Amino acid sequence: MTDSSRICSWKIAFALDNPIRRLIHDPKKILGGYIEPGQTVLDIGCGPGTFSIAMAKMVGESGKVIAVDVQEEMLQIVREKAARQGLESRIVSHRAILTGLAYPRRWILLWLSTWFMKCPVLKRS
Repeated sequence: MTDSSRICSWKIAFALDNPIRRLIHDPKKILGGYIEPGQTVLDIGCGPGTFSIAMAKMVGESGKVIAVDVQEEMLQIVREKAARQGLESRIVSHRAILTGLAYPRRWILLWLSTWFMKCPVLKRS
């Protein structure tokens, strides 16, 4: 996607992270069975960090969350929330470009191959 007009502006980040949304899309209920302490998880399109913050709590002190977004302002919101909650050491923010993640392709392939080997959804029958 290269059309930046299709990206939700950071100026309305409050609409993406509010108590009503967290009630309907509770990150702990959605991801709790898949994320464990010590893991490193990737949140692509993290926005204001609704899921990034929740995942940082789930991975614990020995885990990491890589929060990726195309808007530096959204990443700044995530960093500020993490700092307020004492989670800044668990979250690594990464600014992507509109046409990709701006990571070397071999890193993404390594991550995907690791994810597929460990994916609990694929292991469950």
